[in-house]
Order: sequence, then C-alpha cells, then structure tokens
Amino acid sequence: VPSPQYFSSSSLIKDVTDADFNKEVLNYKGVVVVDFWKTKCEPCEHMSVVIEKVAKDYKGKVKFVKMRSDVSMANMRKYMTEYAKKHDKPFREVGVPFIIFFKNGVAERYINGYSASSAERDIRDDIRALL
Repeated sequence: VPSPQYFSSSSLIKDVTDADFNKEVLNYKGVVVVDFWKTKCEPCEHMSVVIEKVAKDYKGKVKFVKMRSDVSMANMRKYMTEYAKKHDKPFREVGVPFIIFFKNGVAERYINGYSASSAERDIRDDIRALL
C-alpha cells in the first residue's frame, strides 16, 4: 500500500484501488469521474487541480475518485485497452492522465491526456452530458 503522500488530500475526491473499484465505481448509481494518474507526472498534477475545481461545483451530484495507476493496474489496463479499441488507437498511445466518466457502472466517456486550454471545459461537458 502506498504512503499517504500519494493520495488525494481533498475531501471531495476519494482514493480507490482495484480492490474497491467495483463497490465505489461499478456499483454506484449515478455519475462517477475516475482519474487514473501516476506520481511524477506533471500533466497528472495539472489535471488534479482541474478535477478538484470541478468537484467543488458538483459536490453531492457527481462522485469523484482517483486511482493511482501503479497501484491499480488491472482496471487501468482494462479501460485503456477498451478506449484504444473504440478509438482505433494503438494501446501505447493511451496514457495518463486518463479520465473515465461512468454512469450507473458503465464507462460512457473518456479523456486521454491533458490539455491546458480545454481540460476543464471537456470535463464539465462530459459531466453535463451524463447528468
């Protein structure tokens, strides 16, 4: 188990692992935003700031979780592979940050990578489409 320094310090964002993914994400009724990230990843850090901001605005309406990719590899690989197939991309072109928007346990939308100019808008648009 990783040390606490690698987890979210936000009360708005829950840290989950492969062990509790089904309970916290797949069995949740409603919208869940899952942020797959890794340590020492600058784009992941930038995305975390954006997600924290958006989470404040959707408190009580949308569940936000973070999954550290080197701890929760099984789910990360599964959904990255699914994304690559759906978007006709080689798996090696899919990386972190990797955001998945679930509704009632089904992966509905994805964001792969970080764009300073559109990250917040893209996240908000995907959430609005699912609410």
